[in-house]
Amino acid sequence: MSTIDRILAGLIQRTLEGKLKWERTAERDVFITVVDTVSVEISGVGTWDAEYNLVVTGDYDNVVDRLDYNRATQNQRRQLQQLHASARRSALDVDAVLEKLAQGLQV
Repeated sequence: MSTIDRILAGLIQRTLEGKLKWERTAERDVFITVVDTVSVEISGVGTWDAEYNLVVTGDYDNVVDRLDYNRATQNQRRQLQQLHASARRSALDVDAVLEKLAQGLQV
C-alpha cells in the first residue's frame, strides 16, 4: 500500500470517527482540514460523475503532493469520493442539521 493510499484511508477513518473536523472554503465543494501543520484539501468538480482531487500543503503554503482524479487508480477514485462525502458531512455538520429538523418535525 502506497503512502497516499494510507493517507486516504487514515483521513476517511478519522473523519468517520469524528476525530477530524473539516471546514468549508470560499469555493463550492472544496473542504479543508489541518493535521499538525499540514493542510489537506478535497475538492469535487462536476455534478454527475464528479472528479475529486486531493491537495496536501505543507509549511509556507507549499503544495507537497496532489492526487488528481485523472492520475488516480480506480480504488483511489473511490476513496477520494468517500473522503469528499465524509468531509462535506463534517463541514456542513449534516447530522446536527438533520437532528434539528427531526426535532422540529417532532419525529
